[in-house]
Amino acid sequence: KKVITDAGEVPADIVLIAVGVRPNIRLAKETGLEIGKTGAIAVDHHMRTSDPDIYAGGDCVENNNLVTGKPLYVPMGSTANKHGRVIGDNICGIPTEFKGVLGTAICKVFHMNVARTGLSEIQAKNEGYDYITVLNPAPDKPHFIPGAKLIILKFIVDKKTGKLLGAQMVGPVAMAYVADLTPVGREGHYMGLLNIAIFTGFGSGPLIGGFCNDHWGMASAFYVMASLSFLAMMLIMVQMPAAPPSPAKTERGPGVIKSLRTMLASHRTTGILLARMATMIVMVPTMALLPLLMHQWFQATGMQIGMVIAARTLVNAVLQHPCGRLADRMDKVKLLQIGCLVISGVMCLVPLAGNFWVLLGLFVILGSGEAIIWPTLGALATEEGRSYGQGSMMGAFNLAMSSGVFIGAIGAGFISDWLGLSWSFLLIGILVFGLSLVATRLINR
Repeated sequence: KKVITDAGEVPADIVLIAVGVRPNIRLAKETGLEIGKTGAIAVDHHMRTSDPDIYAGGDCVENNNLVTGKPLYVPMGSTANKHGRVIGDNICGIPTEFKGVLGTAICKVFHMNVARTGLSEIQAKNEGYDYITVLNPAPDKPHFIPGAKLIILKFIVDKKTGKLLGAQMVGPVAMAYVADLTPVGREGHYMGLLNIAIFTGFGSGPLIGGFCNDHWGMASAFYVMASLSFLAMMLIMVQMPAAPPSPAKTERGPGVIKSLRTMLASHRTTGILLARMATMIVMVPTMALLPLLMHQWFQATGMQIGMVIAARTLVNAVLQHPCGRLADRMDKVKLLQIGCLVISGVMCLVPLAGNFWVLLGLFVILGSGEAIIWPTLGALATEEGRSYGQGSMMGAFNLAMSSGVFIGAIGAGFISDWLGLSWSFLLIGILVFGLSLVATRLINR
């Protein structure tokens, strides 16, 4: 109910404790490697440690701050992925450098999107910059239109040079915004269109990044992605339509925990959230473990691995629109059952795939099953959001997605270590099938 501090009591529905992380450098110390100023392992631009025969990457190393040029410790999965690529190139005799990081991070805090890159105001001050800040709090649509939501952009700029040092943003979740715009009876169609954008981004991002990296170097990929992000921001500012006011909106909504309890008291809502969680469990095995499996089975090339993953994602994107229209016309629960049966069946069949072409075909079918599930679940969630408020419902919906990814990661890793990679696909397929059966029964109750 409250937090008691030396400064008094603070009422709270939920308390988040951010304790941070420290790099695990025990082995590096025992080996005698140099430890950097940040407390992480010091490496050069080629990811070499103080011993030229030892490379290090991931959450145990420090990086170069592209703004200040000083060492920076930012443990991020995306950065660790790039470290691995650079190390692999250099080990194979291909000179490749990792220039550094900006510390970019994007996350969802309940119903809000929060992002940052570069230096914060405190960091700019500590670095001795003579800076100015530009804070732009404004409605995401004209203020005289009901239902406007706040979006805040903050920029930190070097006063002398005009150089952008950093930026932060807080804004509404896209799914809730689209749900607010969705007319009754067309939930599947609108969520299908949103999912087309999402999966086209997933599928084309690696292709665009790889093309830029091969032709103009790794830095060009980030410049292109940054330009596309800026273009997206301009389109939002100019073209974003106004959302109608939510009928469920009050001056002060219920707390987070109370809202979640209210949703879980409904069998239908619980079933939707359980189905979303169950269908996301397959993400980690089909993305992270698949390359290991393909390499283990038939020494698959990087191109073959990329083709399998891209085929699944792009098929999903292409079929979103027709599947969304299908969700508006047919029994959504039956469609959900069909989609869940397809993805769980594919997961169980993956260990039987003996070559690249069979695996490619299975992942095309997997993408088709997911194309049925995504707009259908989005439509069901939008219908429920009219009772709870779209922001609250989509926040819970995305929490279920994150929970599924987490369970899939932990479960797949445990099963792979215990029984082997093939078993992780089979057992997760069975788990998804069982959970989806329970979920659809709850929705129908």
